[in-house]
Amino acid sequence: MNYIIDGYNLIGKISKISFQDPQKEEKLISFLKARLQNDKDFFHIIFDNKKHLDILGDTYSEPQFLIKFPPSDQSADDYIIEYLPKIKKQTHYTIVSSDREIINKAKEYQVKTLKSEEFLKHYRPGNTNNDQEKKDYQLNDYEFQYWLEKFS
Repeated sequence: MNYIIDGYNLIGKISKISFQDPQKEEKLISFLKARLQNDKDFFHIIFDNKKHLDILGDTYSEPQFLIKFPPSDQSADDYIIEYLPKIKKQTHYTIVSSDREIINKAKEYQVKTLKSEEFLKHYRPGNTNNDQEKKDYQLNDYEFQYWLEKFS
C-alpha cells in the first residue's frame, strides 16, 4: 500500500512527538520505520515547508519512504490535494490525514482515506492494540548523521 501522509497532522496525533521538537520530522520517520508491516508499504510523507524556506521545496528518499517539503508558498494540504488527480491506481493509495478538506477531495477522486488517529490504531507493529508496550526505533550512527545533515 502507498500511504500519502500529512506529516504534521500525524505528528499532532502522536503524544511522543512534540511540535516544538526540532527533530520532529526525523522522529516521525523513525516512529513509522518501527511499525513497518511489510516491504510493500511505501510512505509519501508531506510536510509544510516552514523549516526549509527553499522556494523549490525539498525531496528526500530512502527505502520505503519519500519525504517531501513542497515549495514555501504551498502548504502540505494544498500539495496533497493537487496530487490527487495524478493518482492512476486509486486502490493502491491511502491518504492519511484528519483534515476535512483533504478527506473530502480524496473521496471525490475515489482515493481511500484514513484519519490520522485511525492510521495510528491500524498501523502498529504486529497490529497490536497497545502502543505503550513497544519501544521507539533508535537511529544508528549512520542514520543519525544522515538526518542531521538533511534537516539542519
